[in-house]
Amino acid sequence: MEMIGESTIEEFCKERDRYLVEKFGSYGEQLQNVKAYLKESNDFRYLEGAKAHYAPCFSTVAILEWVFDSIPDNQKYDAFIDVYIMAKDCSRWAWRFIPSIRECKPAAVKTYIRELADSEGNIIVYRGGLERRDPARFTSWTISLEVAEFFAKCTKGKETVVYKGVITADDVAAYTDERQEQEIIQFRRVKHIEKIRHYGKGSKTKR
Repeated sequence: MEMIGESTIEEFCKERDRYLVEKFGSYGEQLQNVKAYLKESNDFRYLEGAKAHYAPCFSTVAILEWVFDSIPDNQKYDAFIDVYIMAKDCSRWAWRFIPSIRECKPAAVKTYIRELADSEGNIIVYRGGLERRDPARFTSWTISLEVAEFFAKCTKGKETVVYKGVITADDVAAYTDERQEQEIIQFRRVKHIEKIRHYGKGSKTKR
C-alpha cells in the first residue's frame, strides 16, 4: 500500500479549504441556504478530479462539522435534522451537536414537544435494538412502542431488547417524524431506563 506523506496531507488540506471557501465563502461569513445545500449533497466527493488516495468521499456529517459554527442560529436546527435523517450511526456523532441544537429549537418545535409531555413535563420514550451498558448514550429514541419493537425485531441474527425510559420535555434536543419514526433526539438525558422486551436471534417482523 502506498504511504501518504506529510506533503500529500498538507496538499489535501489546502485543497479541502479552497473548496470550502469556494462553496461557502470566507469562514467569517454567514452561510446562506445551508439547509437546501446539505439536503442535496449527501455523500459526494469534495475534491473532484483529485488523486484517489487522498480524496476520500466525505458525508454530510463531515460538512456539517466543518461549517456548523458559521451557520446562522436560525438555520442550525434544520440543517442538523436534514443531516440526521440521512446519516448512519447517528449515536456516534450526533451528541457533539446536541447542546447547540437544544438551544436552537424553533418555538413551534418546543411547543410540540411540550404537548407530548404529561402534566409533570415527562415524556415516555422507547428504544429498540442491541443491548448496551449505558443505553442513555443512544441519541435516537421514539415515543412509539411499536416503532421500538420493529427495530428490535428487525436486527437479524442477534439478541435484542426494547428499553423504556423517561425524559423531560426541556431535555429533548430535537424531535422529527421525517422517517415516520416519531424520534426524540437526546444524549444522556433519558432516566429510569428499564428493559421491557427481549427478543432472541430468530425474531422476525414486518412493517
